[in-house]
Amino acid sequence: MNKTILLLALILSIASHTVAQNSLVCINQHTQELKYIYPDNQLVVQFSGYLGQAETRSGNLTSLTDSSLTISYRKSLFHHRQTLEIRTRDITALSRISPGRMLWQSFSKLGITLGSLWGITRVSESQALTQNQSIGINIGISLSTNLLLAHAYNPKARLKTAEGWRFMSSK
Repeated sequence: MNKTILLLALILSIASHTVAQNSLVCINQHTQELKYIYPDNQLVVQFSGYLGQAETRSGNLTSLTDSSLTISYRKSLFHHRQTLEIRTRDITALSRISPGRMLWQSFSKLGITLGSLWGITRVSESQALTQNQSIGINIGISLSTNLLLAHAYNPKARLKTAEGWRFMSSK
């Protein structure tokens, strides 16, 4: 146990000298793997919230202190951005969302939406179906599209404390 703490302290001190800006250092105790997360990165964070309940938020990492990180997020398109400060000891899982993943999600959501719209218009224009049948098929296409989009891109945190990951801020 003492060797592990000493090794973590050594890795953190080396990391703090090699990284010029503030970063969140993610260390896996079992594999000694290091990952860095910098301000303005997109994150998915699972943490113990108020009264210990599990919460998940995704948003931009805006600032880091010695013992906490602050993310800004938006509940919906019509809400203003809100900030949330999370203590690093309360984090149970974390993942960085890369710009490529965000771009892929946007294009695939657009493709799924356009494909379902095309399907709806084809069904509506069909002469072989009654009006009630086409309404039922259109509702089915819309519901399946919404379910597909909701479950296919549900953000999941991959670096979990149960798997040996620890999160520390570095300056």
